[in-house]
Amino acid sequence: FYGEFGSINPVFILPGALKARGAQIGAGWAGSLTLGAGQFCTNPGVVFVSEGDGLDAFMEAATKAIEASQPQTMLTESIAASYRKGASTVRGAEGVKELACSDADGREGGPAIFTASLETWLSNKDLSEEVFGPAGIVVTLPDGAAYARAAEALAGQLTVTVQMEAGDSDMAGALLP
Repeated sequence: FYGEFGSINPVFILPGALKARGAQIGAGWAGSLTLGAGQFCTNPGVVFVSEGDGLDAFMEAATKAIEASQPQTMLTESIAASYRKGASTVRGAEGVKELACSDADGREGGPAIFTASLETWLSNKDLSEEVFGPAGIVVTLPDGAAYARAAEALAGQLTVTVQMEAGDSDMAGALLP
């Protein structure tokens, strides 16, 4: 039996954390995406991050880490095929840009990351669906108020991560129920 709980486990990177640790968070996120070929129920499939200081460092570190990753064997050939289909759906969506992708076939899943604006993410339900495997999407937000818009659009999740610094406390508090 292979059970899956279906969650995209969002990560909210608040502006202070992005500025202070953007590259570190980007590399760590890519590592989480690829751990175990991304086949964990807690795999962080979407990151919400504001445009501004640290975004380029985050994107560069995440992209480099994914480019350095190799395809990995997935649980079954059908799971791998389903993963590739889901990644292809994201790749082909209007307004989505591929940052890094590794091709694979058979039982292998190649890691991939994409980026889109909040408006693109909100307007395409496929982008908020889990792609079970080593793929993720970075959703860029135009301002601090957009974090709440993103959070309100999410369905139930197994986990949510907030990366923050002390100066981000008010914004983090606004994300809590």
